[in-house]
Amino acid sequence: MRLPRGIIRRRGRYFARIHTKGGERSFPLGSDPSAAVAAFYRVKAALLAGQDPRAKEPDEAPSELTLAAAVKRWLTEQVDPEVLRRNATTIRSRVENSLVPFIGARSLCSIRRADCHAYKSHLRVTRPKLKPGTLLHYLRDLRELLNWAEDVELIVESPWPRRDFMPKPKRRPPDRLTDAEVAKLISLPDPLGFNLRLALGSGCRWGELCRLQRTDLLPDGSLLIREAKDGEPRTVPVPPQMRVEIIRRQGPLFLTKRGRPWSENSNGCFNAKVADLTKIERFHIHQTRHTHACRYLEAGGELPMLQEILGHASVITTQRYGRPNAKAIRADSARVFAAWEAPDREQNREQAQKAAEAALRGNSATG
Repeated sequence: MRLPRGIIRRRGRYFARIHTKGGERSFPLGSDPSAAVAAFYRVKAALLAGQDPRAKEPDEAPSELTLAAAVKRWLTEQVDPEVLRRNATTIRSRVENSLVPFIGARSLCSIRRADCHAYKSHLRVTRPKLKPGTLLHYLRDLRELLNWAEDVELIVESPWPRRDFMPKPKRRPPDRLTDAEVAKLISLPDPLGFNLRLALGSGCRWGELCRLQRTDLLPDGSLLIREAKDGEPRTVPVPPQMRVEIIRRQGPLFLTKRGRPWSENSNGCFNAKVADLTKIERFHIHQTRHTHACRYLEAGGELPMLQEILGHASVITTQRYGRPNAKAIRADSARVFAAWEAPDREQNREQAQKAAEAALRGNSATG
């Protein structure tokens, strides 16, 4: 069906774009193409007669749409389980269990910035154990919903607060394992011990570990991560001994005691089993990723290389692993203090000063 000029289609719905003396105006026409064409001509006729076309819009106009109905559409159109996988289930649970019971019955067009602040306070009162990072996810769901509603023209403008609204999680040092704890983990009987050696040797996330196959080991000795968090594949180098262990296996690499692949939703069970066997009560699988990153940098690895290995979008995220541990700080301090007490420290200072002056002269000559 050929649409008249002035009708646009966006995400399965039709809108009228009409130029008037006050500028361009947009009017929703519904999702049925035939009804949209009829509504388009009614809107034009109303504008020519000097009337308000919105008074004649159908029942599904934005002013009649509740937030709960908008949430249902948003989850269907934007939160795709096949793309977001586990995150889609989590988002749906957060929205349906918290946001919809709070203001789901309200009209979408009646939501204001004060309601966003009220929802934030509601979460803090009803869920006092929420960490700042988790609270951030709850609020981000509301922001994405409002931005989507504005994009598809269900509302004129998103009422999302502009400044200093989102909580800022505190920066914490990496939750790494000690050398003694690492020794306990890698000494566990297989397949649990192999799983932990693979996690420590590759630095992969839980979901990436669960999807690894024997065929993902490339001829150059690195692992191919086909489905990373950002959707882009990447390669991860592993230690030589780890390659030998992988070559001896077939099919999925990350297996349970019964020989079945671990589910991407069973990391809690895995953590509990390892903590029970090793008596490391604070253990969780993501600590292996933190430990891999810290050990990589402490052994002389470069930050940009580690960023590619871990699959971080920004090097700022990787920099948090660059903090040396107490042992490395003590060793470096001992080296510096020994240099302070060296008898030839004055000579070393003069040589360093001469080298700096020579470098400056060379730069000025080049300039």
